[in-house]
Parts: sequence; C-alpha cells; structure tokens
Amino acid sequence: MKWIDEKGFLFGRINVIDFIVLLVLILAVAGGVYKMGFVNRLEEDTRPRDKAIITFMVKEVSQCTADVVEVGGEIKELRSNQVFGKIVDKEVQPYSEAASDQNGKWVLSEVPGKINIIITVEAYAPFSEDMKLGSKDAKVGSKIDLKGPKFAVESYITGVQ
Repeated sequence: MKWIDEKGFLFGRINVIDFIVLLVLILAVAGGVYKMGFVNRLEEDTRPRDKAIITFMVKEVSQCTADVVEVGGEIKELRSNQVFGKIVDKEVQPYSEAASDQNGKWVLSEVPGKINIIITVEAYAPFSEDMKLGSKDAKVGSKIDLKGPKFAVESYITGVQ
C-alpha cells in the first residue's frame, strides 16, 4: 500500500492538502495552549515572592462601602483581576474638606455621610524597585483600582513596607 496514491490522496482517503492544513491548525492550537497555559504558569510560579504590607486610602465613600470591605478577604487589581493579597486591617475615618466658616477662615469640616477607609493589605508580589500590582506600579501616591468580592473602589497607596 502506497502512502499517496495516483489521485493525490493519503492512504487512498485523505487529500494531502487538507491533511497539511489540518496538521498546521492542530499544531497552532497546541502551541497556543502550551504558551498561554503551561509556560505562563511556570514563569509565575518560579518568581521569588516576598511579603509586602501595603496601605491604601479610599477617599470620600459612603458607610455602606466600608461595611462590605471585610478583613481577611482577598483583594484584586480591578483591570487585570490579579489577586495580590489579603486584607489584614481596615480603619474608617471621617472625611473632611476645607470650607470657610462664618468669619471667612478656612477650616476642615467633616462631610456628613462620607468617610475615608484605610485598608492594610498583606501582598505577595515579586519584590523589586519596580514592584507592580496587576498592571500598576506599587509606589506611594499611585492610584490603584481595587476590587473584592463585594466592592470595587478607587484608592491611593499611602505606604509600602
């Protein structure tokens, strides 16, 4: 039995061109699965991870937002959906704005119904000078969009240890 017969069929059944196209498609899909799945997981697992304590400030939110932020819950970067740590502490402070009083002096006045939340996170991240949380740099003053199981907030990094 010949591999390719006189009509150009492989084993007398499959057209050679169709077989080559099918083989290329299978190899492309297998290569994509290998690259996207196995290799990325391997690179992520082999990087050294250190603990970092990162403090975030969430400004001018309502009390119901603070109620759903739970100590011990996982926290993610909103856009990349990357888990980077767990919440170890939460502190609620009144939100204040500068306003003029009756004499025209500028004073800090509490805004009713608004609070600030200080969230302390124990993060596991590859530690270097350009440490990133998701797609953002983890530097004091950086704005990071955070999300948890029941909340999504805009925050600023106020401390990295």
